[in-house]
Amino acid sequence: MSIKKIVEFKGTMTSKSGVHIGGNGNGTEVGGCDNPVIRNPLTNAPYIPGSSIKGALRSCAEKMPAYAGKIRNGKPCGCGQETCMVCKLFGAHMNTRADSGEPRLIVRDMNLNQEFLVKITTSGGSHSDIVETKVSTMIDRVTNTAATGPLRNMERVAAGAVFDCSFVLKVTDKDKEVELIDFLKKCIKLVEATGIGGKVTSGSGQVKFDIDWNSPCIITL
Repeated sequence: MSIKKIVEFKGTMTSKSGVHIGGNGNGTEVGGCDNPVIRNPLTNAPYIPGSSIKGALRSCAEKMPAYAGKIRNGKPCGCGQETCMVCKLFGAHMNTRADSGEPRLIVRDMNLNQEFLVKITTSGGSHSDIVETKVSTMIDRVTNTAATGPLRNMERVAAGAVFDCSFVLKVTDKDKEVELIDFLKKCIKLVEATGIGGKVTSGSGQVKFDIDWNSPCIITL
C-alpha cells in the first residue's frame, strides 16, 4: 500500500453556541475558573485541538448504523478490515496488523480566523473578549430553585467565534478517493448535529463548518 495523493480541504468552523474544550485548570488560584478552555501558551488565545475534532468525528462515525455492534467495552473500533471506513479514516485501534492500513485522515489544530480577529480588534477588543464564563448549579428537586452550595463555573468560547480548519486525506493506491471524501462529509454533518466538547447536552458545543470541497489543495506523489 502506497500513498498516491494528498488532498487538503480548508475552511472555517463557527461556534453557534458556547464551546468548551478543556485546558489546564486554575481553579486552585484565587478567582480561578474551575474549567478553563484550552489556550495557546504563547498568545493566550483559545484554539481547538485537532485531536478533539478528530475524536468527535470518530465517535460520530462509530455510531452510524453500519458500525453498530463493532464497539467493544467502550473502546474505538479496531477490526482493521479493509472495508471498514472507520479504521481506514481514523486508524484501527490497538491493531498493528490491520488490513485497513495507516489512518488516512489528518486534522490540524484550529486557530482563530484572522479575518474574525481583525473584526474583534478593530472594535477595540481582543481574543480574550470571546471567552465567557458560564456559571451553573444544581436544582433542588423539592423547591425547583437553585440548590445551596458552591457554584460551578466553566469557560466557553462564545457563540460567533470563527476558527480556521484543515482536513487532510492521504489517498492510497487501494482507496477510492470519492468514498473517503463522502465518509468524511458524513462524519462532519453528524458532528454539526451533535456538537463538540463539554456540556453538549446542556446547550454547549454546537458548531457549523464551511469547507471548500470543490477546490482542495492536491499533492500528487
